[in-house]
Amino acid sequence: MNKWLKTILLLIGSAFLTRLIPFSSLFRNLDTMIHEFGHALMTLLLSGSVLRIELYADHSGVTYSAIQEGGKAILVSLSGYLLASLFALLLFYLYSKGRHDWGLILATGVALIMLLLYVRGSFGMMWLGGFIALNILMLLVWKTASKYYYLLLAFLTLEESVMGSLFLVYAA
Repeated sequence: MNKWLKTILLLIGSAFLTRLIPFSSLFRNLDTMIHEFGHALMTLLLSGSVLRIELYADHSGVTYSAIQEGGKAILVSLSGYLLASLFALLLFYLYSKGRHDWGLILATGVALIMLLLYVRGSFGMMWLGGFIALNILMLLVWKTASKYYYLLLAFLTLEESVMGSLFLVYAA
């Protein structure tokens, strides 16, 4: 079977299956977190300032930042989708190398940075706190389940990054 066809079928299958898993909706905010972190990171790389980040229960978010006018705003706008997609690839790469714990540590670190520095809304703070606590629990206490938890996060992040980009193209 063609590699592209396999990829598309796997993506459709994971999109369907991840919707059936209880509580998977809560974990879809991981892609939003990485997306908004991408905007913030690019803003900082371009010498701008991040004012705040908001994460919402409907899997959306907003990054408020100040940056000089011009082409820099385009880079900041595109960086969210790009980083979310690259993060999904990184999660699968780390899994293939047997380093799923590094992926959980990275996701936890990003969540901690966002919680301490940028997110101030009640849902975002609660979600980030719960996500950090669950990741630490998986890393330190429940190691046997952490691999499956990691795969759930990886597939959800991949599916959400692809579906978010497709929705953007459709909406445009």
